[in-house]
Amino acid sequence: MKSKIAEAIKLKNQPVAVILTDQKPDGALMFKEGRWGCVVALINAASKGKTVALSNATVVCQGGHAGCGQSIGNVLAASERGSRECFIGMTDPSARKVLPADIMSFSIPFKRFLEMEENADKSFFHTGTWQTICQRLD
Repeated sequence: MKSKIAEAIKLKNQPVAVILTDQKPDGALMFKEGRWGCVVALINAASKGKTVALSNATVVCQGGHAGCGQSIGNVLAASERGSRECFIGMTDPSARKVLPADIMSFSIPFKRFLEMEENADKSFFHTGTWQTICQRLD
């Protein structure tokens, strides 16, 4: 999905949707059965356009869910509650030490993301002030 918001704020990576399902999409990347891996690695691949699949049998976070808890777990729980909460993630020191300095996460329930995308054309992204800010983002 092409994101109006990602384009307006000049994100280097694309938004990632995490959808709970019992079926693995065709061609999806995932960790091999019996091997652990950090969810953040798969989310990073997804942000670059790859389809990924996570499995409870293979995903283990050695940092105590420091990155994935903030980026995925909290927002999935919020979605299940019907909440519109948003989360800034990748701030825990356990996660920060293995991430590039300019990477953080902003996680929102998918329904809220779709609402924001729908309103992007009517937002401040189309003001002169934002255009001035964008020149600094290049």
